[in-house]
Amino acid sequence: GYHGVGIALKSDNEPSIMALKDAVSIKRKGETSLIESPVRESKSNAHVERAIRTWRDQFRTLRHYSEHRLKVKIPRDSPLMSWLVSWSSEVLSRFKVQSNGRTAFEMATLHKCRHKVLAFGEKVYFQHTHVGKEDDRKDVGIFVGMMDRSPTYIIANASGVYGSPNVAAFPEEQAFDPDLALSVGVRHHEYIDN
Repeated sequence: GYHGVGIALKSDNEPSIMALKDAVSIKRKGETSLIESPVRESKSNAHVERAIRTWRDQFRTLRHYSEHRLKVKIPRDSPLMSWLVSWSSEVLSRFKVQSNGRTAFEMATLHKCRHKVLAFGEKVYFQHTHVGKEDDRKDVGIFVGMMDRSPTYIIANASGVYGSPNVAAFPEEQAFDPDLALSVGVRHHEYIDN
């Protein structure tokens, strides 16, 4: 989700992890700083492990909630799963309050997250961004995330993935459609690479 944006990747000195970080930094178009924790520095490793555990727990929670609302198990190889992986980290960035009373999103953008909160996989009406006002074409898709630097919703359906600044939610009893959700065919990395 940070295509073209400078990031830092921190890990321990495990050779396989360092090789993975090197491969990621070569493939990325944005600046990538590689940081290794000092040898035998368990405190640094603990921070990395805690962050991974926090993300994993968030991912599990969102997955269980989405599967409960959709009333279907999301297959591991489903394109929808790749969107859930990304959205789990975005939820932590946008909504988890740090010890200083602010979220990571608020510290990076200097303002609070003000967009409408939607559940992952929730069915919404949206307007195609590439369509002009004279051709006010609306469509139905599911919410899979937000753009990094703008208040644009990312909506997916069987036809593709779209960005839309405005969405309208369905009534609670119609908010989740398993057929629509499982019809999503574009993976997160495919959308980012385009």
